[in-house]
Amino acid sequence: SENIYATDSGVVKKLAAYDGSIVMAEENLCVIENTDELLLKITLAQENYTDISMGDKVEFSSVIAPSRKYKGTVLGKTAVVRKETSLTGSKTVVDVFASVENPDEYIISGLEVTGKAEKEKREIYTLPYEYIGQDENGEYAVIYSEGKKEKVYIETGVETEKEVEIVTAFPRDTIFLKNEHTDRERLLLKHDF
Repeated sequence: SENIYATDSGVVKKLAAYDGSIVMAEENLCVIENTDELLLKITLAQENYTDISMGDKVEFSSVIAPSRKYKGTVLGKTAVVRKETSLTGSKTVVDVFASVENPDEYIISGLEVTGKAEKEKREIYTLPYEYIGQDENGEYAVIYSEGKKEKVYIETGVETEKEVEIVTAFPRDTIFLKNEHTDRERLLLKHDF
């Protein structure tokens, strides 16, 4: 069968089977998280997958009450790309889920809505690549604290051509050293995206 139906409503959190895989009769195909909350399902063309991130704000209205505006927050994206067929042809899409703030009687399950997503403005800290080292335990930075050097393991995020996002939290005035063999200092760089 091309279609598989679940016995409960909810959000698919994990898939154990993919197109072409062999599944035994008693094997679980997916994990569904049951929820009584209304969720907004946003279908994106695959090339727009990176345009929306968790935490982004969504504003939308329903087809039955287009003058009423509702807000939501992006909760996450599926890692499943699928084909969607319409009268104009087929396209490859991915689903994104968002919460619905203060739904009323004009927002009901299965309803079609239109809207837009807005990137959440957040503070992003970055360092040039030459301030980041790597060893068998992971990526690290060397900071200058209380008159001495300290090696601190870090988590990195988005990378650009010259620098990388530092996800690990540091105090605003932390001093980073270029490498372990020099006392050249550098302040943590701050960017707003």
